[in-house]
Amino acid sequence: MDFYIGLLNFIGFILYIVAAIAVFILFGLVSNDGKRGVIIKVAVVVLVSGCGGYLIRNYSDTLKRNNYFSEILMNNDKEKVKWHFIGLSDEYKKEHIGEIYNKFYSTDPKGIFEFVNDYGNETLPFVHDKIIKANEIMSNMYDVAEALNTSEGWLTFSSQVNGKLFMEYASDELKRREFSKWNTDERAWERVLVMDSLVMSHEYLARYRHGLHEDHARKIILDHHYDDYSNNQIEHRPPFKITSNYCGTTTLSIQNSSNVDIEIHYSGTFAEGRMQIPSNGYNSINLPNGYYHINAEPRQSRSRGESSLETLYGGVKHLDYHIIQDTGRRR
Repeated sequence: MDFYIGLLNFIGFILYIVAAIAVFILFGLVSNDGKRGVIIKVAVVVLVSGCGGYLIRNYSDTLKRNNYFSEILMNNDKEKVKWHFIGLSDEYKKEHIGEIYNKFYSTDPKGIFEFVNDYGNETLPFVHDKIIKANEIMSNMYDVAEALNTSEGWLTFSSQVNGKLFMEYASDELKRREFSKWNTDERAWERVLVMDSLVMSHEYLARYRHGLHEDHARKIILDHHYDDYSNNQIEHRPPFKITSNYCGTTTLSIQNSSNVDIEIHYSGTFAEGRMQIPSNGYNSINLPNGYYHINAEPRQSRSRGESSLETLYGGVKHLDYHIIQDTGRRR
């Protein structure tokens, strides 16, 4: 297989070279008023060889990804399988999704829920069938918890059906049954505590923006996000954890000490957006307290941008960017 993939790559490379040579010839013919018939033939060569090279090399890359995926599947590496599955061709996905399920997931409710959590975004018939099955199981479990109608019963349900699974894959009817119980602030908060404190805290804030338990809901979310950053191998932990003023706001004050216009992108716990600041200019915005990625990108310039992870916990947070060509430093 490796020889075949290498051969395809070589053929694709040769076709790219042919296309490049044909382009030079085409330019020469056009500039020297060459015959129309010859120009058309050379243009066809450019088009066919260029497209052919791209298609062959693209097919080669697909074969390479599929071949590598087969190797990690044989090695029983569940996390790598899940990660590399995204880049496979649709046909290859259909061919192997059943094998993945049989190899890594059990047929009990826990296994089905785990599989749906991992592959539920895939538009494959096999996955669709498992989502339907997961919904049936979820509905039956909900019926049992509703019949018991005790905190213990609901906590048992939420320990098996996490909030993410419920919100993404429960039927509209099941969600309607759940949220009909959220008809008052207090009842909604009771449901948050017995269903899934983290996911349902977001739902609580969406439905009761300034509810009686807003402070507690935000604390649950902020505590989780801080831990999330600490366990992430790519991002760093925020400078420090918010321990008070969960419902407050912070004025993000940004000075652009650069000779280029910049665009600020902010994305965090409770807000995201962007704003533009002219060279040697200033702007500010009020944001809900939380952990935010702040990215400063130069506009219409090749200068490097700057980024940081900030904890906003009240008052005014000052940032000053000085972006120069091919480097960036924070002041």
